[in-house]
Amino acid sequence: MVISMTKRNYFNGMRSANVSVRFQATSVIRAALVLFLVLTLTASMYTVPPALF
Repeated sequence: MVISMTKRNYFNGMRSANVSVRFQATSVIRAALVLFLVLTLTASMYTVPPALF
C-alpha cells in the first residue's frame, strides 16, 4: 500500500517536472527568438542608412 502510494507520487512528480522543464525550454527559446529579432532590427537600422547614403 505505502509502496504503491510512493510510486504514484514519484511518477506524478516526474510528470510535473517534465512539464515544467518543457515550459521553461519553450520560454527560453521564445526569449532567445525575441532577442534575436530585436538585435537584427537594431543592426539593420544601424547598417542600412550608411548603405543608403
